[in-house]
Amino acid sequence: MTSTNDILGTTTTNSSTYVFESDGSIVYPLSENEVSSGVSVSGSGVVWPSAAVIDSGKPSTSDLKLTIKADGETIDTTAHITVQGAGTQTVTVPAGTYTATVVDMTEAFSIEGITASIEIKTWLAPGVGPVKDEVLTDDAGASAVSASEELESFTKG
Repeated sequence: MTSTNDILGTTTTNSSTYVFESDGSIVYPLSENEVSSGVSVSGSGVVWPSAAVIDSGKPSTSDLKLTIKADGETIDTTAHITVQGAGTQTVTVPAGTYTATVVDMTEAFSIEGITASIEIKTWLAPGVGPVKDEVLTDDAGASAVSASEELESFTKG
């Protein structure tokens, strides 16, 4: 999957690869460029369970090892990933309107005693894949969308 972002006149294009395993799970391998500069990931990446498990609404957990390098220091931590199906919704994006499966993913981690979490909500359309995602952050008890992506166009190939 290729995404192009235009932020304040600067255009960047990133390519992401989803690996569909024989058991139906989906692995999203992460590179340093996809996480953040100075952060490396060890392991296979984020693992989503099979569609049957997502459809059941049962949470699935996995761990992701992170190494953060900043200001000459190296910090190792583990992100605890929880993936859970949240039913279906109709979603409209520039590429069209889809009935999509909603997947909620939470990444929780601790760095030097400070605990943080990130929630990512993804809409998956059958035969298409991810059509929208939102990164949600919690500020003083109020959840807000801090980043989002929408499918601009789709060509079945």
